[in-house]
Amino acid sequence: MSTNPITTTHVRGIASMGTVRPRVRFRSVAMQETFPRYENLANVVQILADILDSPESWARSKLREMTARGANWKAMKSSPPNDAADKLALRVLKIAHAMRPLEPYVTASADGGVGIVYKSDRTYTAIECLNTGRLWLLWFDANGEPQSRRVKKTEGEIKKALECIAALHANA
Repeated sequence: MSTNPITTTHVRGIASMGTVRPRVRFRSVAMQETFPRYENLANVVQILADILDSPESWARSKLREMTARGANWKAMKSSPPNDAADKLALRVLKIAHAMRPLEPYVTASADGGVGIVYKSDRTYTAIECLNTGRLWLLWFDANGEPQSRRVKKTEGEIKKALECIAALHANA
């Protein structure tokens, strides 16, 4: 059984009217298995969808779509998101991936950092990833008064904050 690629053998032949055309002969090649095995296009599409829908890919996509990055920071007396805020937001978004279909939008925060915002008809909640490296959960209570609490940067505490956001939106 041969594993060489397809080979061609050129044989010169005399064509009509004095021109020469090459003749090509192909030798068969043994079928080689690929890993993972792709049996049809649907499987390939599913594999690609799984890769694109991974928490990492989803989080990076959300961060790239961030709005207000080009805001007039001088007029707001604030600063644009820095690397610390971007990294913290990426971490929160990876954990938030499991909460879908509750879909956040990402925007630059007026307080300097990245805001991960969940908004429905009557409810606004957000997690602010500040340039200082701190996390804050923001929401409005039943009277419309703004509320906030600091969130530790552990995975467990971030999950609790996201569960709180889900509960606030479920009760709206």
